[in-house]
Amino acid sequence: MAARKKKPGPREARRIQLLKEVLEGRIPGEQAERAAQFMWSTWGSLRNILSAPEEAMASVPGLDPGTARHLRLTLELARACLDEETDSVKRVGDRLTAVELFRPLFLGRRTEAIGAILLDIGSRVIYRGIVCEGAVSAVPLYVRKLVRLCIDYDADSFMLAHNHISGSAEPSKQDILTTKHLVLALDCIQVRLKDHIILTDGGYFSFSESGILQAMTDDALAQWRNGIEGTRELTDYLAKSGWGPGK
Repeated sequence: MAARKKKPGPREARRIQLLKEVLEGRIPGEQAERAAQFMWSTWGSLRNILSAPEEAMASVPGLDPGTARHLRLTLELARACLDEETDSVKRVGDRLTAVELFRPLFLGRRTEAIGAILLDIGSRVIYRGIVCEGAVSAVPLYVRKLVRLCIDYDADSFMLAHNHISGSAEPSKQDILTTKHLVLALDCIQVRLKDHIILTDGGYFSFSESGILQAMTDDALAQWRNGIEGTRELTDYLAKSGWGPGK
């Protein structure tokens, strides 16, 4: 016997009703209700519905490309509204403020992306935005591009964020390796990476809060010092061997 379909709870029913009301601005009531029910049974959440490809939404019975575009613009409007609420934030002194600033940038995204916040010496925001996007499974973090961004804005410090579509905020080995590369690269231009935040729908992971970032920074400083000592040792050896300047 086939399993009985679970009836939507009050909160889900309200969301389906809201979707139906939005659609009624474009198509007749009964048609809007059928389309809303179909989309909910297909994608299971408003987030998944609104961030689905327009071509997929346009294939829903009763919907046309114009209505699909209308739904996509609804998502963009919600993102702009959330972004507007953060306009008054001028300084970033803690990770919770950073998370608040980053959240609107990732609203409704179905692929992973990299966001950046650049700060001046007073921790005031001088840049905030998405700097690169990638596939669902991974984002190529273009270290050179991020370093150039810091130079162009004469940033004093820098905060990084990317989203995990999987729902798990735990950093991957690649996340850790790339962050270390970025710490080393930024150290060369005297810009400090204050945090790398991994965002999911239900939470976040902070490299700073976990202690990983401090360990990376300490390691980068040790490598830099070892490099200086190594250069001195090589210079002394060459001088003793008669290979100094002009030899």
